[in-house]
Amino acid sequence: MHLTPIIRILKLALYH
Repeated sequence: MHLTPIIRILKLALYH
């Protein structure tokens, strides 16, 4: 399972 998309979403959420 690639966690790339999850990490991206988490990063975006943190950036918000």
